[in-house]
Amino acid sequence: MLWIWFSYETAKVDRFYLDNRLFGAMRESEKQSTNDSASARDALLKMTPLGTGRDTVIAFLRNEGLGCRAKPEPIITNTELQRRLLGGQAAIDSLTKKEWFDCQAMTPNVMGYKQWIVSLEFDAERLLSDARVAIWNIFL
Repeated sequence: MLWIWFSYETAKVDRFYLDNRLFGAMRESEKQSTNDSASARDALLKMTPLGTGRDTVIAFLRNEGLGCRAKPEPIITNTELQRRLLGGQAAIDSLTKKEWFDCQAMTPNVMGYKQWIVSLEFDAERLLSDARVAIWNIFL
């Protein structure tokens, strides 16, 4: 009986990822939990390449089922640390002209859920300049 349930759940989850192209492509490229998946990032950037306009990227991700919200600042918030890491005041000034968004969704997994976290950076012209994908498997 357990085998029947597991087969049914696996088929249901596989169907979800076939029907949801972005999640399907990212899941296909990265099977493990990770805070920074280069392969899932590549899958994302095939659908929303670097240089794509902010409104287009956000609309696409929302249409794919991710909830997106603006973040007020990059992950590195200590100004002195930013200067040391990024190379001085010019680099800090360029950060102030950028925008960051955090997009998240929970999708099915056979024994729980997958938490997807897509972090986006847009340059001063509001074009996608960087992205990061984190995937967390949440077991019930």
